[in-house]
Amino acid sequence: MKERNPVIDAVRVGSVALVVFAHWFGAYVGVENGAVRVGIGVSGPVMWTLTWVLQVMPLVFFAGGYANTAGVDAARARGESFLAKRAMGLMIPAIPLVVLFSAVSTAGGTLGLQPVATVGHQVMKPLWFLAIYLVVVALAPLMVRLHDRFGLAVPLVMTAVVSTVDFIRFSTVGLVADIGIGGDVNFLFVWLTAHQFGIAYARGSFAKLTRPWLSALVLAAVGVMVTMVFAGPYPPSMLGLPGVPISNLSPPTLAMIVLAFAQVCVFLLVEPWATRKLSGERAQRLLKRANPLTMPVYLWHLPAGAMLLGIALLAPEFLLPSPGLGWWLSRPLWLALSTIALIGVLRVVRRVDRALPTVDSRWPLAGLLICAYGVREGTRHGLDLTNPHASHAVLAMAIGVAVLLVEAQRSGSRLGSAWERSAGATGRPSSSPSVLPASSALR
Repeated sequence: MKERNPVIDAVRVGSVALVVFAHWFGAYVGVENGAVRVGIGVSGPVMWTLTWVLQVMPLVFFAGGYANTAGVDAARARGESFLAKRAMGLMIPAIPLVVLFSAVSTAGGTLGLQPVATVGHQVMKPLWFLAIYLVVVALAPLMVRLHDRFGLAVPLVMTAVVSTVDFIRFSTVGLVADIGIGGDVNFLFVWLTAHQFGIAYARGSFAKLTRPWLSALVLAAVGVMVTMVFAGPYPPSMLGLPGVPISNLSPPTLAMIVLAFAQVCVFLLVEPWATRKLSGERAQRLLKRANPLTMPVYLWHLPAGAMLLGIALLAPEFLLPSPGLGWWLSRPLWLALSTIALIGVLRVVRRVDRALPTVDSRWPLAGLLICAYGVREGTRHGLDLTNPHASHAVLAMAIGVAVLLVEAQRSGSRLGSAWERSAGATGRPSSSPSVLPASSALR
């Protein structure tokens, strides 16, 4: 019988739900001078402060670190490749999205339908998460080995690297949003550090921290974050908002690591209480049903909203109010319609998912990294194939998926739905990599 960690399950489901809510609630789309304008309808100092609470992506990577540790342990114990079984499970939910919006964006670009091309580009932007998570998963076996040998020194070294990049970035005149390769370094090491916290939790590295110590560490982290903003050069927002030249998200900064550490400490404080609350049969059943939906929901929540936008653009003066009272009053209806649209989209996507092949990839590392590069370029340039940069991104994704489809060995049965492999069972990893945990390959 598989043992699950209900709190990790709840963290994953709750974090993705909060991200979806923030994207749907805060989005502003309007037509100005014949051009579609996509932005955020809320901002200001109060909202900047709230972003430090609403920014939950560190928790998503933390949960992934815990789950991937169990997957690596299970694969080692069975003498299998963790990546070979894991690779296609990450990409399959994204394949229908890329195919659909490549067609939509290209049609918009070819026919000169600027609103269609713009919406097609916007739905790709949140896939930055998939791009970096593919790399993180590709490195997961290595990162587990590094933790088993060096412990918490691993995230400390990565934090030092991020601090160095930030020092170079902020020591120039003003705030520099584009720092080239330094930004890519931070993208990797910030999220890899949050993932490493999950590995450390899985290995019991935080077990000796008492509640007074955890409370003190939370307060210290908050104090550091306040100092970084008010006495240092760090931006006041953890998300990209109007009125903030840059954020701590793109590329991520040291502030994101401090926030991740604070969130981990809060998680450890509430874990005993949350475990009791989530131990009931009803809660377990709900989490078991919701977990496989996390990746598809994340991938498709904006495309579902984009379909509604396609209708709203027919009469934007009535259906897309400008920021103000009308925009605020439209939020509940927009959330309800987006939810209905997403449910409908997921029903269709799940049927497509079941029709796609699944294999134990022969070259999973190469395939994952090529796919990650393609997704990253797609988030930057969109999917309009009339754009050379976009066509390059789609080609890279196609090559990456083709590499993943080269089988390591033939088998007569499927590995299960990609949705199930995308979330998996969050088993409790063993303290020793030689012991088989009650888990399968995990998200």
